[in-house]
Amino acid sequence: MRIILTAAIILGVVPFACAQSNQADSVTITTYYPSPYGVYGILRLNPRDKPATCREGEMTYDKATATRGLYFCNETLQWQKLSGGQETLSPGTLKGYVEISNSETQCPMSNMDTCVKSSAPGNCTCGSIFSNVRQCTASCEPGWTVAPLASTTSGNLMSCGIRTTVTRFSCFKN
Repeated sequence: MRIILTAAIILGVVPFACAQSNQADSVTITTYYPSPYGVYGILRLNPRDKPATCREGEMTYDKATATRGLYFCNETLQWQKLSGGQETLSPGTLKGYVEISNSETQCPMSNMDTCVKSSAPGNCTCGSIFSNVRQCTASCEPGWTVAPLASTTSGNLMSCGIRTTVTRFSCFKN
């Protein structure tokens, strides 16, 4: 009887032990190199608490109630909040420009300004004072202050020459 019971236990347990030893666990990891990039219709960020530090260009969605929102890491390695599709700019931020070209000659005497180009929030307006004098002024949208950045001059007034001065202005956030 003992032999039959022992044989039954061996025959009942051994097949299961062998079957389990033949199975191996496997894990499949799929990666893409180089990392994918492009245009995305929807980009999902996992809400989490905003990290204390960041690298330029990183984005996060802060889930904390008091600071909830979308943030990006700016060039000073600080988190900057994006809100309502508008830029959040700190005071002193430089943006936009106005370029004014001034040509003057003495034969006949004239002094003419021309708005070369501008980009928001910079604006350029010109008005004639006399038929031979036109002045242009650089301005900025409300909340911005205009300031000259650079000026270059070429030519001279000797022998009825033309002197051209190009001045570039920019707007600074108040």
